[in-house]
Amino acid sequence: MGVDLEELEVPLHILLVTFQAMKRSGHVWPIVSEDVQDRCMQRLTARARFNEGLPGDLAKQMVQQFCDEHPERYLLAFVYGYLGKHDLLRARTDPEKYLLMAALNLAECIADVGAKTSA
Repeated sequence: MGVDLEELEVPLHILLVTFQAMKRSGHVWPIVSEDVQDRCMQRLTARARFNEGLPGDLAKQMVQQFCDEHPERYLLAFVYGYLGKHDLLRARTDPEKYLLMAALNLAECIADVGAKTSA
C-alpha cells in the first residue's frame, strides 16, 4: 500500500476506539456488510467530488451542514480531529488518500447501521 507503520496506526487507532465505544454503548449493532461499506464509500466519494467543484465559501457551508446533520457527529468529529492531528487530512499521496477514505468510511458505516438500529 505504500504507507509506513506510523501512518497505518492512525486508522487502526480510530477503528479500535470506535469498537470500544460501540461495545460500551450497550446497543446491539448489526454487522457492517461489504454492501454497506460499498454504499457508504460511494456516498463519501460522490460528496467529495461534488464539493471539489464548489466555490470556497459554499464548500465550507456544505461541509458544515454535513457535519451538523451527521447521525454520528461525535464520531465524525473524533475521526476528523485524529486525522488532522496526524496531518492526514490533506492526502498528499495516494496511500494517504486511501487511509483518509478508509477512516471516513468507517464513520459513515457506523452511522449507516446505527441509524437502522435506532429506527
